[in-house]
Amino acid sequence: MSGNGQTRKPGEKLVPPEGMTKSAYKKLLRKQRHAETKEQYREHRKQLKKQKDAERKAEIEKLKAKGEPYEHLLKPRNKNKLHKKIEYGDVHIEANPIENKKKIGIVIDCAYDDYMNEKEVVSLSSQITRAYSTNRTAVKAYYDSELARLQDESRKHEKSLNEKMGIAPSARLVISGVDKRLKKRFDKVLPDYANWDPECAVLTEVNLTEVLDNWDGSSGQDYSNVVYLSADVDEKIEELKPGETYIIGGIVDKGRHKNLCKSTAEGLGKNIRIRRLPIDEYIKLSGRKVLTTAHVVELLLKWCDYKDWKKAFEEVLPQRKMGNGCEGEGEGEGEGEGEDEDEDEDEDDDGDGDGDEDEDRDGDKENVNINGMHDDIDGIDNKGRDEEKTDKIV
Repeated sequence: MSGNGQTRKPGEKLVPPEGMTKSAYKKLLRKQRHAETKEQYREHRKQLKKQKDAERKAEIEKLKAKGEPYEHLLKPRNKNKLHKKIEYGDVHIEANPIENKKKIGIVIDCAYDDYMNEKEVVSLSSQITRAYSTNRTAVKAYYDSELARLQDESRKHEKSLNEKMGIAPSARLVISGVDKRLKKRFDKVLPDYANWDPECAVLTEVNLTEVLDNWDGSSGQDYSNVVYLSADVDEKIEELKPGETYIIGGIVDKGRHKNLCKSTAEGLGKNIRIRRLPIDEYIKLSGRKVLTTAHVVELLLKWCDYKDWKKAFEEVLPQRKMGNGCEGEGEGEGEGEGEDEDEDEDEDDDGDGDGDEDEDRDGDKENVNINGMHDDIDGIDNKGRDEEKTDKIV
């Protein structure tokens, strides 16, 4: 593609405008191309979803006619009939007070927009969509295991099955305080967040305090069951407990703002606890010990699966970050700092169209081939993604 937006001929030399590097020019051209094909890409995904839904419904009807089990084909949001709506502004959360006592709560507190630059806001939005995808996968895995265990019983006691499915997956995820540039980013670039399954995550402009005060329909007079994660305290969190809520500071700052999450937590008061993850036992870094927001969410979910921090860290974190005697690079202050090498990786898509399909498509991930279209820009390596060196303090 040439500077005027026309497709370049094979072998034609790429000449960037004056004052722009060739690499920056290639990125600009990729963004322009994707801006032009974005709607076509979305329509393509939408049609695939409709096709899969039609096939699934046809299979359900076929199994019903034969009197065979079909529950494994139902979507998670249709399986739990015991719920009520908790309203956060214009967002509704499907929730059951009984369920909330059997699983942990995770809140990503995004009240740090003013502390980040534009690139960091983009990075945080990508991490949030990845966190949603991670929890959606965990929810699906939970229901699959429950249905496998209860299939025989469901044929005999359908009502009993519905009641038992009220035992919720391990975590409920809320992204609070999404406003300013982050909200603008989601509205303009990632608008499908509005279609997210509320059983997997809810993204809202409502601030953290209001979310906590309405978490279980309580008055919010006491936060003794709330833990704010921060790297700037000595006391570690040893285990996650059902019925407790764990807050992750939604900020990408390369360690510039030390004690920020700690100060926020202290300002909340009401017996809130401040803890750090036990990452010093599994990661060796020379700077601040930090993880991305997406990694922290995934770690909490994996701990719920294994009840073992070592297994959780080994499965979630890149091997180079693990405590195997090799020192990683750090550039922060205090406990150590790491990098997020895969925050833009493709997320699993099950055809539900739940809003993460457009995740940060303006990176190198943009090279999507829809109808035989190929990127003919010289020297582009579609396998090498531009990895943003972004970090989350925990």
